[in-house]
Amino acid sequence: MASLRFRLFGFPVEIQPGFWLLAFIIGFSGDRSAAELAAWVGIVFVSVLVHELGHAFAARAYGERPVIALHMMGGLTSWTPTRELSRRARILVTLAGPGAGFALGALAFVALLALSGQRTDSGQSGLLFGTLRLLLVANVFWSVINLMPVLPFDGGQILATALGAERRKLAATISLVFGLITAAVLLRMGSLLGALVFGLGGVSSFLAALRAAPARLPPHARRELLDRARAQLAAGELEQAAGYARVLAQTADDVDGRREALQLLGWIALESKQLADARALARDLEALGGADPYLLAAVALADEDRARARKLLLAARERGDARPELLSLLVRVELESDEPGAAALLALELVDAADADELRAVAAAAFDGDAPLAGARLLAALFQRDGEANDAFAAARAFARGGERDDAVRLLADAVRAGHDVSHARQDADLGTLAEHPDFPSALAGQRTAT
Repeated sequence: MASLRFRLFGFPVEIQPGFWLLAFIIGFSGDRSAAELAAWVGIVFVSVLVHELGHAFAARAYGERPVIALHMMGGLTSWTPTRELSRRARILVTLAGPGAGFALGALAFVALLALSGQRTDSGQSGLLFGTLRLLLVANVFWSVINLMPVLPFDGGQILATALGAERRKLAATISLVFGLITAAVLLRMGSLLGALVFGLGGVSSFLAALRAAPARLPPHARRELLDRARAQLAAGELEQAAGYARVLAQTADDVDGRREALQLLGWIALESKQLADARALARDLEALGGADPYLLAAVALADEDRARARKLLLAARERGDARPELLSLLVRVELESDEPGAAALLALELVDAADADELRAVAAAAFDGDAPLAGARLLAALFQRDGEANDAFAAARAFARGGERDDAVRLLADAVRAGHDVSHARQDADLGTLAEHPDFPSALAGQRTAT
C-alpha cells in the first residue's frame, strides 16, 4: 500500500500506511460496530492532522516551509531551517500543535451545544453525537497529555527549549520522571498503548541524553569560525554569516560562547530586517546576562524605542565604553529624538574617525535646529582635520548665527585663506551681522587678528 500524498493549505502532506494501522489500533474495541470503528479512525485522522497543521501554520509564520507526515507513531511537522528561530519562536511553534487541538475540541463542544435541541433517537443521530463527544474528549485529553514535559512530545520539546542545550540532561531527567508517572496513570486508565509510548519516550530520551555529548570545537577553530562569520557579516553575505553563527551556537559549551554566537545572530537578524527575530535574540541575550548594550540599543532603535536605546547607550558610556560605533549610534538616536545640538556635541568625539559627509549632516541638522553653536564647533573641528574651505565658511556662518562674532570672523578668515570665495559675504543673512565687527574687513581679506 503506497503513501497518500496531497497538499493542504499549501503544505505538502504524506499519510503513510502505518498511520491507518495506528488509527485502527487506537479505535479498535470488541464491542464497537464497524461504523463506530470508522468514526474512531476518522477522529484520529482529523485530530492528528489538525495538530500538525497548528505546528505548520506557526512555522510558516516565521518564514519556514514545513511539510507534514502522518506515520505509525503519530504525526511529524518538519522543515529545512532557513534561519535560526529564537527560543520564544520555537516554543510558540511547538505550542501551536496542542493549541490547534484545543481549538478543534472547542468546535466540537460548540457543535454539540448547537445540535443538542435537535437530537433524535435515530442511529444516525446517535452516531453523530457520539462522534462529536469523542472528538471533544480525544482532542482535549490528548492536548493536555501532549503538554506533559516528556520527550519527544510537545511538552518535552518546550521544556528542552526553555532550559537550553546546555541543560539537556536536566530536561531528559524531568522527561524520564514525568514519562513514568504519565505511563502509570495511562495504564491505570486502561491505555496500554499510551503507557508504552510515554514510558518508552521518557526512558529513551534520558538514555539519549546520557550518550550525547555536545560537539565541541577547539578554541582556535571557534575563533576562525567567529572571524569568518564577522567577515561575512561585514561583507553583507548574511546567509553565510548565519550558517557560521549557527554552528557556533550549537557547539558552544559555555555561556560566553553561546552569548557570542547569539550576538552575531542578532546583528544578522537586524541586517536582514528580521526585527521579530532580533527582538527575541535580544531577550535571550539579556537572559544570559552581559549582553552587548550596543546590540540591544540597535534593536531598540529599530523597534523605534528611542528612549530605551538612549538609556542603554548612555549607561554604557558611563561605564567607560568608548567604542566609536556605540557613540555613532547614540548620535543617531539624538538626531532621531530631535536633539541635533546634543548629537553635534557628541559627534565632536568622532571627528578623528568619522566620515566627513556624515559629520557635516549632523552639523547641518544642528544649524537648522536652533543649535548653531554646536554645529559650528563640529564644523570648526572638521576644518582643523581636513582643511576644507567650505567647512570653515559654514562654521563662520554658524558662529555668527549663534552670536559668537569673534569666532565667526576668525573662521571666515580661515575660509578665505583656504580658497573660499567670500565676495557675497556681506549679503549673507548670517555673516551680514558681522558688518560692524572691527575685524570683519580683515577677515574678508583672509587676515586673522589677535582677537
